Amino acid sequence: MKYLLVLAVALAACGNKNDLPILQHEAATLAKFYKPRLDTLDARVLAIMDRGRTIPADFPGVKEVGMQLQEARDTIVQLKSIVQPGPDQKSAVEKQADAAAKASKLADLQKLLHDTEAMLERGMTIIQDDLLAVEGWIAQYDRKLLAMAPAPAAEQPSGQPGAPEAPAPAQPPAGAQPPGAQPAAPAQPAPPKQ
Repeated sequence: MKYLLVLAVALAACGNKNDLPILQHEAATLAKFYKPRLDTLDARVLAIMDRGRTIPADFPGVKEVGMQLQEARDTIVQLKSIVQPGPDQKSAVEKQADAAAKASKLADLQKLLHDTEAMLERGMTIIQDDLLAVEGWIAQYDRKLLAMAPAPAAEQPSGQPGAPEAPAPAQPPAGAQPPGAQPAAPAQPAPPKQ
């Protein structure tokens, strides 16, 4: 993707009006590239929110984690407003690119593409950092929850009051071998020490 953008910017640097359609197409490609990535992050936020409903609101650190999750959610909404297709099936960045191309403003179109990609990349980094921090905090919460959980009831050893008496294991008669066992080989004398 960045290779295409660099190529488009390099072509546009020549200042040729024929480059306008190429850059317009690049704006559409930019929107189509980032939209599914933002959708994936949005689904991740929703999954975290569902998981967070089971955590008590007064648990230490919940407020701070909630603020990070809200920042991620707000950033997703902001970035989606740039790349999400509208009723006319064009995103905001595509509409701006069309307007710049129609006005033959090559420099504006180049700046739009550069600034939009930089904003999308920066926003994606912020979102991912926030989500990793929130997921890490939830993992810590789960570990604490598991550590505080009562241990499963262990069987009481025999001889304790209330414990059923375990039957004693059957002892074979002296010299008897279990069925199917091979007779023991006679012991070999140890080699002499030198």
